[in-house]
Amino acid sequence: MPHQVSVTDSIALDVSAEDALAVLWDIQSLSLYEPKVDSAWIKPETDKKGTYSVTGRFAGWLWRGKFSYELNDHGFHSEMIQGTRGIKVNGGFVVKAERRDRCRITHYEHYEFPRWMSPLARLYLHWAMKKELHDLAEIIHNQVSV
Repeated sequence: MPHQVSVTDSIALDVSAEDALAVLWDIQSLSLYEPKVDSAWIKPETDKKGTYSVTGRFAGWLWRGKFSYELNDHGFHSEMIQGTRGIKVNGGFVVKAERRDRCRITHYEHYEFPRWMSPLARLYLHWAMKKELHDLAEIIHNQVSV
């Protein structure tokens, strides 16, 4: 029987929401900040929707998956449409302006795992999300300062 694991975290950045969104909407850059992704191949269907295939490591295990994605005014949402049997994944980012030059990025991920995998996965996912938000913030700051 599958077990659900949800992880959510956020980070405040001293950049505009528009600057943060510009990086998040560039789905190709996913492998630069997502620690579970080594490479990504993007296949846009429209300017707002498409699919991407990824390869990477999840807590050291090689994995691959295919996701549908949709960009929206506040970030993006994606959902795994092909991947490891017994595992389901969806998640995304929401960017909210706090001031003209400050925003908060909230990242959420929802998983369905086999029950035996859930305790270890939960610990790994909390670590991975913190790293992901830290790396994303660094990329956004580097883009803004260019």
